[in-house]
Amino acid sequence: ELEKDFNYLGIDTCAATGLCADRCPVGINTGDLIRDLRNVRHTKYQGVSKKLANNFASIEKMTRVSLAIAGFSQRLLGNTVMGGLT
Repeated sequence: ELEKDFNYLGIDTCAATGLCADRCPVGINTGDLIRDLRNVRHTKYQGVSKKLANNFASIEKMTRVSLAIAGFSQRLLGNTVMGGLT
């Protein structure tokens, strides 16, 4: 039960900013530990997240273009037709 509680309270809800080290009398940065534990838990997604991060400008541009096309389509076709398509 302790491990289950730690997974939620320690890993899932920690902001992992490292601010705890400011209050800790010996300067332990638990944020680094939590980030490492999260990396271990999510190794299968690291490749995808690295590709997304390395190509963020292109992804942002494609998203902007897609939203612009959707907005134009809605103005052209109207809310009723677009509502039926989605």
